[in-house]
Amino acid sequence: MHINLEAFNARAGFRGIIVVSLALLMVSAFGQPGTVLAISAIFVSLADNPGPYTARFKRIGEFTLLGASVTLLAWVFGGGMWAVVISTLLITFTCGMALSYGSMIAIPAVLLNLWYVTAIPMVDPIELWQAVFGFIGGGLLVAIVATLNTVIYSLWQKGEEEEGKAEPDLEASSEEAVEEATEEAEEEMSGTAAEEANEKAGETVRTETGTETEGTEEEKTGGARKADLRANLRWTSPVFQFSTVKSLAGGLSTLAGWLIVSGHPFWAAYAPLAIIKPDVHQTTVSGVERIAGTVIGGLLGVLLVTSIENPAVLQLLFIASVFFMLATLKVSYTIFISFVTLMLVISGGVGGESFSDTGKERIIATVLGVLITFVVIIILSRMVHRKDNQEPVLENV
Repeated sequence: MHINLEAFNARAGFRGIIVVSLALLMVSAFGQPGTVLAISAIFVSLADNPGPYTARFKRIGEFTLLGASVTLLAWVFGGGMWAVVISTLLITFTCGMALSYGSMIAIPAVLLNLWYVTAIPMVDPIELWQAVFGFIGGGLLVAIVATLNTVIYSLWQKGEEEEGKAEPDLEASSEEAVEEATEEAEEEMSGTAAEEANEKAGETVRTETGTETEGTEEEKTGGARKADLRANLRWTSPVFQFSTVKSLAGGLSTLAGWLIVSGHPFWAAYAPLAIIKPDVHQTTVSGVERIAGTVIGGLLGVLLVTSIENPAVLQLLFIASVFFMLATLKVSYTIFISFVTLMLVISGGVGGESFSDTGKERIIATVLGVLITFVVIIILSRMVHRKDNQEPVLENV
């Protein structure tokens, strides 16, 4: 198990606490639609990454609109077992093909895929508009918290800069002035050469025929993405194989969860959707770490909460688990899953379920999903080897 303590992100944890605390107020005020808002806010928080203000809000907005659309599909197809299994298979394949566009699009696609499975049992008992606007409300909640966070951090940074200017360092200032003058002189000397180079350098994009055509950066990016997607729409493409494995494992795990894990059938589907990576070794390691984290979190949750009867203390434990879940997202997958499971056990108990039953079902569903994933990979890899003598499925994507 790899642990990267430097990746501990306390700011993400505190931001998650604020979002979830506000969302819990929505749950108490609006009932089941508030639950959609609360859980969707966590998904939008996971999709949010540090960066420039405008880029963050564009990402939050796009993910919120896509999430609302996925919520609509969950409401439409969430009625029966086979509709859920087939729709999960198709949506998982589509989200898997997003890998053609790179990790910046593939990662949000994974979250949307997980949200679809999460949303089905939540949106079934409520009206369509409540489900869709519940997700939009979660996105708006994250955007508001992100705005406040940005404003507060900017004011704090500005205050530090003003304190630094209060006692100027004359020696340092003189050195900076010399450096600036030198840089300006170098820029003036190289300006003409740079302009000539820029005039000669034409922005081109290579087409499938091998010719080069002029175009804007947006046109080049769009053309490259379309070409990548078309190139991957064949069985010999590793991305196509990756999407096929993920969709089959997701669909079969959903079916198995529905038949075996009656209380939370969709937990079995979480495993293949989360652990399958474009490499067999990565997938195997993620599967083992997910089982380990689930067992640790499930046992810890049962041990902690069975001895606690105070609802206020349980809610504090829930908020703490949310903090560490988001803060340890990049520290260790095992630790992250431990806090995810702990959060689910606590939330299930607070909602009136048995803590032990929730922990047990979580462990059974996770092991079931991981085993189905491994079996699908082995079978498809052997089929590919026998037919075309190719590389194993999920290798070298």
